[in-house]
Amino acid sequence: MRYRYHDHGNIRRPLVEVVEEKAKLLEKRLQDIEDELKSLDITAEHHLRSDSYTTKLRLKVLNQQLVASNHGKELPESARGAFDDLFDQLEVFLAKLRREPEIRDERRKPAWLPEPSLPVDWKNWKEPEE
Repeated sequence: MRYRYHDHGNIRRPLVEVVEEKAKLLEKRLQDIEDELKSLDITAEHHLRSDSYTTKLRLKVLNQQLVASNHGKELPESARGAFDDLFDQLEVFLAKLRREPEIRDERRKPAWLPEPSLPVDWKNWKEPEE
């Protein structure tokens, strides 16, 4: 996989360490796909006024682009959040690619869906008294 940094002069050792750590997981997840068909662009921006950082990731896999970004007070924190978002998108993409049913966990459940109700025990059910 190709990695390209777009840092505007802000690449620091903590960012590179986070990318190397997360890249191992990314490589493992995409081991079935040829290296020529995947690339990762990492953009790090430092905002002087708020003294915060934004990390943007763009993963190109096959014919798709997955884009994730995160804003944080520290550069490694921002990068980890962006990678977490990217991994969530990658899970959905790979499930569609492999025609697997999407795994729904509590973190991905939309907020507008109600909580699951308890099943009604029909054998012991009684009419409510008025």
